[in-house]
Amino acid sequence: EVHNAEGTRLAQWVFPEEALAANESRAYTVTWEIPADLPPGEYVVKLGLFEAGWRTLHAWKNAAATVTVADSSAAVTE
Repeated sequence: EVHNAEGTRLAQWVFPEEALAANESRAYTVTWEIPADLPPGEYVVKLGLFEAGWRTLHAWKNAAATVTVADSSAAVTE
C-alpha cells in the first residue's frame, strides 16, 4: 500500500492465491502510476502478509519504504 502523510491509502496491490512456506521469501514487482495532480512530498509504503481470505494478519510493516514525489506533473518521454 502507498499512503500520504495524512494516512490516506492511495494505492494497494493484492496477490491472492499465493502460498508461502515458513521462512520463504519472495519478491514482487508493482508499478504505481502517480496521478498528475499528486502534491509533492513523501509517501509511505506499507506491507502486510495475511492468511487467505484476510482471516489472520501474520506480519505488517508500517513503514517499509518511503517514496518522494518531487513533481508528479513532469512529462516522461522514452
